[in-house]
Amino acid sequence: MPANWPYVEIVRAGAQVLNGSDRSTREAHNVFALVMIAAANSSAGPPWWTVAPAGVLAVIALLTFIKVAREYTLDSKRKRTEHFWDVGTRLLDDPALAEIFGVLYTGGHLSSPPAVARRACLAQLETVALLTRSRLIRPAVAYYMLGKNARDIWGADAFWTDIPRDDWPLLKAFVDEANEYWSAPPDVRKLRL
Repeated sequence: MPANWPYVEIVRAGAQVLNGSDRSTREAHNVFALVMIAAANSSAGPPWWTVAPAGVLAVIALLTFIKVAREYTLDSKRKRTEHFWDVGTRLLDDPALAEIFGVLYTGGHLSSPPAVARRACLAQLETVALLTRSRLIRPAVAYYMLGKNARDIWGADAFWTDIPRDDWPLLKAFVDEANEYWSAPPDVRKLRL
């Protein structure tokens, strides 16, 4: 106990009583109660220079946490953007896929591209569905950018002449979700990568 504590004398008196002096047990309890009250009412805390380093460390820890959380958020946005651009370039760079999407946009017959190209197109769209389900691409962005294509392909019976639709359940779920998304006009102001 520090020597400059304001109630040192009360504590010494309490110790004397508890060490077997001639005072009664009741007096010992009274002195002990006074010591406890004095300790509870003591406003003397540790000096500011002993508390300041802990406060500085707490502020540094809080700022570090905020910086790490911000970096994590920016990194996740960067990764989502990379996934989206990778899928988009694969869809546009492959000439067979470009032909299928060209037939979609011009209203041509979707059975004209070879089955291998149609399967590659389905695989790419199912990759988009998987990335969407994994939250690597935001659902609203996927439905807005590729949902109509997936819906058109799913609904074109000529596209599925020699490909069983039952082999593409993830694409079916993506198309159902895209139909729900497109049931009302989308709010493009809310689209974010």
